[in-house]
Amino acid sequence: MLGQPWYHDEKGGKKMEEMVGRCDTCGKTIYCLDGFLNGVHTDSGSLQCFQCYEADTKKEN
Repeated sequence: MLGQPWYHDEKGGKKMEEMVGRCDTCGKTIYCLDGFLNGVHTDSGSLQCFQCYEADTKKEN
């Protein structure tokens, strides 16, 4: 569910994971992991996973 963080223990530590959306290119789910976006919010306003962003960047060069 979008915007609903959930927590889990990993070796005694708490981790936060929140779904923030889907990659505009491939549809992969993108999360905020402990406050860090697991993807890229581009200048054009789209949300992309790291793999799609890297592939698009290579195409431009």
